[in-house]
Amino acid sequence: MFGFCILDNTRPRCSDSEVLVNGKCIPKAPIGSPCQVNEQCLGGALCNYGLCQCPSGQSIVNGVCSGGNGGGCPSNQVMVNGQCMPAVVIGSRCNYTQQCLGKSVCVNNLCQCPSGSTQYYGLCSSPECQRNQSTGERLLREE
Repeated sequence: MFGFCILDNTRPRCSDSEVLVNGKCIPKAPIGSPCQVNEQCLGGALCNYGLCQCPSGQSIVNGVCSGGNGGGCPSNQVMVNGQCMPAVVIGSRCNYTQQCLGKSVCVNNLCQCPSGSTQYYGLCSSPECQRNQSTGERLLREE
């Protein structure tokens, strides 16, 4: 009837200055620093030839890649705390609300619609608009 929790001691916990990659904690790296994988590069940089570098067409502005697509991250990612994270759809795993698409929020590491709203064509629909069937009116508005 009730579930139980199992402590997972097999996965290391990384410090704030590290990132977990393939079960190992490796140091985060600012732009221009040595790297092994994209995940450790900060500021929207990618690991190219062993160095964290801004994507083509972008330049460093205050320690963050800027220009090109304007966000400093590839189109399928978002910048969260200086790092590019995957943008994910409702129902997908997340670490931060900024990753969640369709006006959803990250709760218990899962993108879901805010309390009282429902998913409608991949977007969260506000409860007060349920009576109005116009798609444009059903969506939660940016605030």
